[in-house]
Amino acid sequence: MDKSLSLIMPVHNAQQWLARDVERLLDVLPEMTDRFEVVIIDDGSTDHTEEAAQELSCRFPQVKLHRHARCTGIAAAVDTGSRHAEGEVVLIHDARKPVVESDLLAMWRMHQENAARPVAPAPQMPAKSGLGLDQDLLERLMKWGSDVKKERPAHSPDLMPRPNFLRKVSNFALGE
Repeated sequence: MDKSLSLIMPVHNAQQWLARDVERLLDVLPEMTDRFEVVIIDDGSTDHTEEAAQELSCRFPQVKLHRHARCTGIAAAVDTGSRHAEGEVVLIHDARKPVVESDLLAMWRMHQENAARPVAPAPQMPAKSGLGLDQDLLERLMKWGSDVKKERPAHSPDLMPRPNFLRKVSNFALGE
């Protein structure tokens, strides 16, 4: 059986395009797995993003909304999303970029073929982290990601490892 998937989508002032992008995601995600959710994190939007996301969550049971009262930044939004994500696999979609179905499918295939490994394009891994991540682990993941990228170029969105996986492979500690 396919693993469950959580796609985290941090957004800020996205009312104009949010419905279009979420509907595109809902078209492609069933091709990847039948167990998925889209976790929208409204990062303190000042337009009507919250209402647009709420309407989507009412129309589509796979869409969940969490909101920050004020803009806290993409890292905090991703952190909120990861705390609420229920999937065995977590993708983070950079909502500032268009949904590219072929990229999502390629990342999913890469994950299926390398199920025990986190998959992420190396340039998007942070060099330093304020989230309590072990620097040695980040460096090893960045090197591994660079090696994977040489073998199989991948594009955004990022496929992120679950915290449980990171705890198994290192002395990883979340900044909780």
